[in-house]
Amino acid sequence: MEGCMVCTADTADASTHKDGATVCIPSNLHATLSIISHLSSFQNSMLLHLSSCAAFHGPLVAAVLLALTSPSQGHHPVLNAFVEHPATWTKGHRALHDEQVDVTIGIAAATPRALEDLFWSVSDPTNAAYGRHLSADEADALTSPRPDAVPSITRWLAEHDIADVVFSPATNRLKVRGSVRSLEAVFATEIHAYNGVAGHPVGRGNRRILRASQPLAMPPSMLSDVSYISLNAHPLGRLLAAQGHGKQHGNESKNNKSSTVDSVRDGGGITPAFLREWYGVPRQTSANETNAQGIPEFYEEAWTDKDLSIFFNKYMDGDAIPTLVTHQVPSRDDTEGQASAEASLDLQYITALAPRTTTYVWSQSGSNPFSAADEPFVEWAEDILTMKQPPYVVSLSYADDEEHIFAASEAYARSFDPLLMKLGVRGVSVFVASGDDGVAGQRPGLRKTNIDNKAEWCKQHGPQWPTSSPYVTSVGATMLSKLTDSSGFFNTLDEVVCTSSLGSAITSGGGFSTQYARPAYQDAAVQGYLATRNIPPPV
Repeated sequence: MEGCMVCTADTADASTHKDGATVCIPSNLHATLSIISHLSSFQNSMLLHLSSCAAFHGPLVAAVLLALTSPSQGHHPVLNAFVEHPATWTKGHRALHDEQVDVTIGIAAATPRALEDLFWSVSDPTNAAYGRHLSADEADALTSPRPDAVPSITRWLAEHDIADVVFSPATNRLKVRGSVRSLEAVFATEIHAYNGVAGHPVGRGNRRILRASQPLAMPPSMLSDVSYISLNAHPLGRLLAAQGHGKQHGNESKNNKSSTVDSVRDGGGITPAFLREWYGVPRQTSANETNAQGIPEFYEEAWTDKDLSIFFNKYMDGDAIPTLVTHQVPSRDDTEGQASAEASLDLQYITALAPRTTTYVWSQSGSNPFSAADEPFVEWAEDILTMKQPPYVVSLSYADDEEHIFAASEAYARSFDPLLMKLGVRGVSVFVASGDDGVAGQRPGLRKTNIDNKAEWCKQHGPQWPTSSPYVTSVGATMLSKLTDSSGFFNTLDEVVCTSSLGSAITSGGGFSTQYARPAYQDAAVQGYLATRNIPPPV
């Protein structure tokens, strides 16, 4: 577990220029060297990968490859009522009987271990199955329900006048739309409106959701086929792994096309040319028609083609912007005045390191975990999984407090794991930012610790999700610092973990977990580390 020496003491964030030129790079910039995985044929293995931190002492990057193991599968669904909390969601009036509601029923796989077993096989360079990836149909077959599961549940719903039912073999979700009256009858419950508390990251402020205020009921014969029902699920207040602010850290190099090690140590800006030189990334001179990479953007994040053009003109020595395949949200993406730091940062740097690689940009609306109209993560995964040829690399810059996720909606977190495994067996490498909040994670922001006493922040580890999932590559951040500004372990000319104690705007997360066990492939490395004499003593 991380030591408190890398606990963040600030909530400082990354910054970008209004013209689109990024000066400080946070740990969410974790996919910008994705092209390395293909140039070196190390896809799905432990490879050096780019991330960085916004720091006064020139941020650089390296991969922190930490993950952890198996989701619990085959459990019966949780049928309790939605649990309100005065700090997040408060109960309102009874829902109108004619109001239409979207509900998702998760359908369990008939052989839940089949997908995970194959995932580890195709991801292990020592396994004969390594790299033998599947088609969409082959992957879906691994998670197919019992033959009668979907038909029997569909018939049961139809008995209560619910006929708008669609099953997705990619996500094992049964998407149901029905009136409040019909849903109350079929689940023997009551449905109320719940209102989000303004100013709270979980409630997400002034939002209204419809949830079951009484326990749900299902025929006992169907329980083993159902993994969750969204009528009692908590919406997730997922946060950006890093957020922008207006302050610029350090001074940009006089030569905008490049920067030197000394200027980086002095807080100068990181440029694409510098990153290529430092990590030995060859300049991409030709395109590969089958190569593609992608990023999703959630929660009102937006980008503009104008900013991307300015960035390329300033830093890319005549390289043209790559082909962009966009899933835009009208009036948000590529709209003057709507661009945000997170989306701009992600898009500018993933294209800068692979400028001739087709890049997918998924812009997703919403934040409710199970609503087709309002849940970004699962909808995004379903979109990729239904592609005949998905991008080889995808990069996510979003996170939430793992403890909160599993306490509020464990079924949702567990249902996302098979989707990540499916992406893996399809040949898609998923990289997720490990967070910018050190050991404390998002606990201070969620008021889980004394926010006025920073010494208390590190007394309990605060892992973040989905970077804690063992089915992704969790990527942290490193930095270069001056010998005169550091001591002990950090007194080196090599890269060290990004930490606010050395003036960084962030402290890197570590990809640890309190929910997932450590996967076997990490055992030797962990035991070797614990056997060294230089690690801090346990607290």
